[in-house]
Amino acid sequence: MNKQTTDVLVIGGALAGLMAALAAHQHTENVMLVTKAPAGKCGNTLISAGMIAAAIGEQDSPDLFYENLLDSGKGLIDEQLAYKLAFNSKEVFEKLVEFGVQFVKDGDKFKVNMAPGHNAARNIQADLGSIPVQNAGLAFMLPLLRTCQERGVGITEGYTLLRLVKNGEQISGAIFKDRHDNYLQVNAKTVIIATGGYSKLFGVTNNTADITADGIAAAFSAGCALQDMEQAQFFPCMMFKPLKLIPNNILFGRGSRLKNKNGEYFMTNYDPAGDMATRDIMARSIYYEVQAGRGIADDSVYFDCTPIAPTVWDKEFKGLYDLFKNKNIDLTKDAFPVKPCAHYSLGGIMVDANCQTTVQGLYVAGEAIASVHGANRLAGAGLLEAALFGWEAGHQAAIAAAKLPTAAGITVQVPTINKPEAELSAALGKIMWDSCSLIRNSAGLQTALLELDILFGQTKSEQLREKIQLCQAIVQSALLRQESRGAHYRLDYPDSDPAQAKHIVSKLVDGQIVTEFKN
Repeated sequence: MNKQTTDVLVIGGALAGLMAALAAHQHTENVMLVTKAPAGKCGNTLISAGMIAAAIGEQDSPDLFYENLLDSGKGLIDEQLAYKLAFNSKEVFEKLVEFGVQFVKDGDKFKVNMAPGHNAARNIQADLGSIPVQNAGLAFMLPLLRTCQERGVGITEGYTLLRLVKNGEQISGAIFKDRHDNYLQVNAKTVIIATGGYSKLFGVTNNTADITADGIAAAFSAGCALQDMEQAQFFPCMMFKPLKLIPNNILFGRGSRLKNKNGEYFMTNYDPAGDMATRDIMARSIYYEVQAGRGIADDSVYFDCTPIAPTVWDKEFKGLYDLFKNKNIDLTKDAFPVKPCAHYSLGGIMVDANCQTTVQGLYVAGEAIASVHGANRLAGAGLLEAALFGWEAGHQAAIAAAKLPTAAGITVQVPTINKPEAELSAALGKIMWDSCSLIRNSAGLQTALLELDILFGQTKSEQLREKIQLCQAIVQSALLRQESRGAHYRLDYPDSDPAQAKHIVSKLVDGQIVTEFKN
């Protein structure tokens, strides 16, 4: 096994990981970033709409942003983390500009846009230049990658996280493997998980191939507590054909609307905000339209941009218009199909205000953190979370590392690795989508637990077993929450219960998952 030593180990090479590495590097030159896919060209940042929320507008304020976050979170938001998100949003936005990220301007000021769920224009679109619309996140990552390279951050690509290593109760590093079965052990004073969320566990998802819940699974196995795992956000409007693309939420602010096969604009039937409703409501509304027989092929509805003035396309969305035009879709005349999919993990690893987990020396950045958004996420807040808490985790991990002796090179046995069985992995995704996605009920969740238990016994892959355990935590949490709240909707408990406006925590105790409400 190849062995290396560093002060701060960052696992993950997208926006959160790059920001974490840059922040840590301000305190120590011994920073190592290990990523499965090419750094700066990976993760869900890559396929984002390239839009970040920040309270920089003249009609906006951190207080108003914080208020919107609390409203959207529906009682499950971590108020400390949400406060940091709102009140440091301008600072981290300016940090991105400092690192070379370009944003669209209106004259000499950055252009702020309205998006669903926000009460002020605060979504700022990255200036893509020649970057393809479907890879808009490169506008964030490429400048950060260049900065990492210029500052000498050590980057190792092509390695998948297998296991976190502890020395007693203190984190001491991690073990990785590449696709040629070469192993790498990195001894580190502190470790940062920046590997994304767990949406890939659901059978219908828009997540990139490299986001497979490795970090959350390894952290759970290492003793970290998970929180609010039932809160998985389903993006309402994913386009799968003829393009695989997330339409920009700003389009709703410009007048776009959803319509069914009868040509009816239906969102006002479900929420007074209509097509500016939050994502959880919109996703369920699409589901209901499809169930009522008013959907189109493949359980979809139409995303209609024709209310947008033709002049807007040339001025603001030319790249998107041209992309569709190449597929024979004229956005000034034609609607296109969209449907819900697993999109963003609202639950995840429980951390404190400094991004520290319940395992000493282990930090988390980005989507893997639990409860930053509560029971629903606002548009643009995902990239903000990645950038801000990436920076915070890197800063805190480096400060902690400076107080520790050189990372101990403890001897670790190479873990037994079995290739994940493709059929069983597909079966896992089907179980989660069929029984634990948009609409849940007790019978379906109980069935899912039985099927997951059978699947656990069938697989010989340690990695797949860890993923099954994450799914069990999701389903157990969904069963325990006997109400509907945000992204979690129970058909048998359609109303919210004020007494259940509290977090659900999952822990591994003697190999068994214990799930309970947090006091």
